[in-house]
Amino acid sequence: MTLKRHAARLAATVPAKIREELAIEPADALVRHFGMRIVPLDQLRDSRGAGGWCDGVSLTNDRVICFAPSPNSRRQNFTLLHELGHFLANEDDDVLDWLADKNNPASDLERLCDTVAAQILLPESTTTQVLGGRQPAPEHLRQLYSASMASEEVCAIALAGRLRTRGAVVLIRRRTASVAFAASTGWPPLLVPRGLEVPQHHPLRELGIRQRWSGWTTSDLRLGIAEPFLEMTIPNLMRTWAQAGPNRTTAILMDTREDDGPELPKSADNRITSHRQVGHIFPCNHCGHGLNPNTYPCEDCRIPPCWQCGHCRCR
Repeated sequence: MTLKRHAARLAATVPAKIREELAIEPADALVRHFGMRIVPLDQLRDSRGAGGWCDGVSLTNDRVICFAPSPNSRRQNFTLLHELGHFLANEDDDVLDWLADKNNPASDLERLCDTVAAQILLPESTTTQVLGGRQPAPEHLRQLYSASMASEEVCAIALAGRLRTRGAVVLIRRRTASVAFAASTGWPPLLVPRGLEVPQHHPLRELGIRQRWSGWTTSDLRLGIAEPFLEMTIPNLMRTWAQAGPNRTTAILMDTREDDGPELPKSADNRITSHRQVGHIFPCNHCGHGLNPNTYPCEDCRIPPCWQCGHCRCR
C-alpha cells in the first residue's frame, strides 16, 4: 500500500464530523475528542530531525502535543494535525509494518503525518473542484489556499499528490531565495531539502511578482535552462513551471524523461497503447487511452498511470 493510501485510511478512521471540527479548531477538537494535552513551547526548533516541516513534537503514549505557537495561523493548525498523524500511526499495525520495511522509516513517517494533516485540512473534493480535471499548475496553489483553511504547505502536498509523474511542488522564499517547503510524489522521492538556496542567476531566483517561468531545472536547483540541447545528458533534469507571488515562488518539477526503449506502437487514431518500461499493451480501463510512457509504475499494481485521466489499474 502506498503512503497516500495509508494517509487516507488513517484520516478516514476519524469520523467526518470530527474531521470538520479538526479542520476549523484543531486544538479544541484534539482536547475534546482525543483527550490530548496541548502544550505551547517557544523553545521548539523549526524542524524535525527527519526533515519534517511542522513545529511540534508529540508524546503519543501520554497524549501530549508540544508545539511552537503561532496563534490563529494556518501553520499552527497543520502542526497540530501532523502530531495527530503520529498518534494515529502509532495505533495502526498496518502502518507500523509498512514502516518497518522502509529504508528510511523516520522520513517516511514524517511524510505520512504531513499527508494525514493535509487530508484533514484540505479534502480531496476541494482539490478536485479547483483542478477541474487539469494538471496541477503553480496558480492552483493560491486557488486552493483561498478555497480552504489549509496552509500553503498543505496545498503543496495536495497538488503533489495529483501529479501524474514523479515530481515535487516546491515553495521558495523570495527574500532569501531558499526552499521553504517541498512536497514530493513518486518513487524514488524527489528530495528538495528545506533551506536549499537557489543559486545566483537561476531563473527561479530572478522572478518578479506574478512573473512566470517554464523550462528545465535539476532537482538540486543548481541548473536552470529554457530548453536542453538534444546531446545534453544531465541527471535529474526536471520539467519546471513556476510563478512568483508576493513572498514565495511556487515551482512544479516533473520527471518527464524518456528511456531508450523501442518506438511505441500506436492505434489508428495515434493514441499510445503500450509502455516502454513494461513492454506490454496496457490500454486504460477507465478512458481507453494508452498509459504514460514517461512515468514510473504504481507501487501497488506496477502499471503506469494513464496519459489522459491519470488512473492506473488499481484506481
